Amino acid sequence: MRTRHLTATVVITLLVGLFAAGPARAGYYTVSGTCGHWAGWGGQVAIFPACPDLVARNIGQPWLTPYGAYGGWRFDPPPGTAIATAGLRGSLVGGNGWQAWVASEGISAREMVACPSVSCPQGSTGLTDYPAFNSGALVVGVRCVAPGGCSGAGLYSQAVLNSSTITLSDGSAPSLSVAGGSLVSGGWKSGKQTLTVNAADNIGIREVRALVDGVRVSSVVRACDFSQKVPCSNGQTTLELGLGGLADGAHTIGVEAIDASGNLNTIAAAGTFYVDNTAPAEPLEPQVRGGAGWRAQDEVSVSWRNPPQNAAPVAGVGYRLCPQPAADADATTTAAAQARCRSGARWGNSLTEIKDLELPGPGLWRLQLWLIDAAGNQHSATAVELYGLGYDDAPPEAIAFQAPDPQDPARVRFAASDPVSGLAAGVIEIRREDQSAWQPLDTRVDASGLSALMDDETLPKGLYFLRARVRDAAGLEASNDRAGDGLPATTKLPVRLASRLQAGRRGSKRCTGRGRHRRCHNRLVARPTVRVGRQTRLYGRLTVAGQPMPNAPVQVWRQLDLTGTGAWEQIATVTTSRTGRFSYLAPRGPARTIRFRYPGSGQIRGRNGDVALRVRAASTIRAGRRTVINGEYVTFRGRLTGGWIPAAGALVELQVRTRGQWRTFAQPRASAQTGRWSYRYRFQTVQGGARFTFRARIRRQPGLPFTTGHTRTVHVRVRGL
Repeated sequence: MRTRHLTATVVITLLVGLFAAGPARAGYYTVSGTCGHWAGWGGQVAIFPACPDLVARNIGQPWLTPYGAYGGWRFDPPPGTAIATAGLRGSLVGGNGWQAWVASEGISAREMVACPSVSCPQGSTGLTDYPAFNSGALVVGVRCVAPGGCSGAGLYSQAVLNSSTITLSDGSAPSLSVAGGSLVSGGWKSGKQTLTVNAADNIGIREVRALVDGVRVSSVVRACDFSQKVPCSNGQTTLELGLGGLADGAHTIGVEAIDASGNLNTIAAAGTFYVDNTAPAEPLEPQVRGGAGWRAQDEVSVSWRNPPQNAAPVAGVGYRLCPQPAADADATTTAAAQARCRSGARWGNSLTEIKDLELPGPGLWRLQLWLIDAAGNQHSATAVELYGLGYDDAPPEAIAFQAPDPQDPARVRFAASDPVSGLAAGVIEIRREDQSAWQPLDTRVDASGLSALMDDETLPKGLYFLRARVRDAAGLEASNDRAGDGLPATTKLPVRLASRLQAGRRGSKRCTGRGRHRRCHNRLVARPTVRVGRQTRLYGRLTVAGQPMPNAPVQVWRQLDLTGTGAWEQIATVTTSRTGRFSYLAPRGPARTIRFRYPGSGQIRGRNGDVALRVRAASTIRAGRRTVINGEYVTFRGRLTGGWIPAAGALVELQVRTRGQWRTFAQPRASAQTGRWSYRYRFQTVQGGARFTFRARIRRQPGLPFTTGHTRTVHVRVRGL
């Protein structure tokens, strides 16, 4: 037996082609490498990896190896695939009954090369490219071909595989289905959505795609390792789809899967989904229940009306609550307020109300509202804004009554504050020492508290107790009846100097004293009688503590002498002289009361002086005939003078003088427009002759601002038949 030592390695490339008929849609992929892809095979020979080299050789031993013994390395393709081509690099050496060989197994089993053989007469060769057949496996190894057995005394045969590059064919398409994702969860969609596809194949899935209306819109290439026989994995793949460019309405979703060899499977219509990419318009007619303003609760109820929708319905509302800064707030304050903004959303089919929107904290808040449709579309730029949502959970601080101001002793001041909503209302009440009822004062509210004037001009003198109640804009109240020293707040009236005001029309002189001490002055008449259409000058004097009050303003008010109480109106202002005197020329007009009013000051009480101008109603009168015969008519006519006739006219009493008295025999009505009246009277009972005296009397009556007056008399002579 001849011994041959292995001294060189020859590099060969083996190309194995598939000539048998395969699947109509076959795909191919290539696997490279040795260790991990080839497995030990056979027995009674030595095999060992010296990666990347794989070695098979006869075992050096003193006994014979039986005929047919073999062993080496085997490459099995994954289930469902076949070997299409193989590129092998290595060497084959054989001798002394041992043979190294490469062969395919399976349907196209074939020996490709063996040493020694006809194809390898020298017993040592590199592998040459051979056509191969469809193969289910590929083997490289050594075997004993001597009928009597093979000696193992030396190293006679060896197969070495340095590298391999094997292309596999796969004729099966992957399986796939839609497994889930937001896109197929139902309802309207917009923006970015997910789609989960479940795909599987015997060699794994390389890529998964999503189609919308038959157009590829998204794909995911899965991680594959082509140094492995099964390069790709199976399982679920999640794709992200952007729906921004799709028209509103229904669309078809499709899916595709590609295995590691490039085989494609498509489901063109895996389902239908609905797209809406248009955000809703702004909410309509937003309003806050109870209106904007301050409240003591931290919740508000907001409602609105939804605009019509062309696609997805309204499914919710987004909101943002931000502090409402003052109009004069600077940039730093405004930025700090924005940092306290709070956003949120509420959900509900066709939602039109939030009943329990919680305000973030005490203060004044601004609310922004915008709609969200069922597809999730929203645009805060369409938000409507509601201002003035105030929340204040703390009542005002009612501090105490303050010490009086010497310059304004009649004014009572009560200190109070509310830093959140501010003081909105309040009242100061007083109670006289000997009474139980509290009386409210006309109270003024400002940021520092309350103030009111204790009018010692009208209030009876005595000791008064004080108390105050304040309410903030949220409706929370507080009260106090204490002064700054903690004792009950009191004040004693009067606190201001008394003033005296005399007024009237000059009357007769009145003198006092004798000799050089004699003093005369005109008496002032407080109820003078004035003829219709005449002016009258009124005089007055203002003194304080017996001393004249110079340069003081005196208001002039007027009240018409109407049945009931007429309204007072200010008609002028006069100023006192250095001696405290003043005058006023009352124009012609109806009966009225002229009031001279000194309003007082912080240290002096005010005073009124009333002058009642008694203006008698007046009218003309004339008889149509001065002499008549019994049985004939006389028409009496006249016209009211002075104006101011009520809309219903005025009654005129016609009177005749009889038996020393005036007797009313007719009551014609004067026209409201012209003031004219007339009455036709017939003499019937006169015998002989008589002379009658007539007049017209105008009584005081509703709407006519004059006192009772009468006309001159007229005479009518009547002759009997």
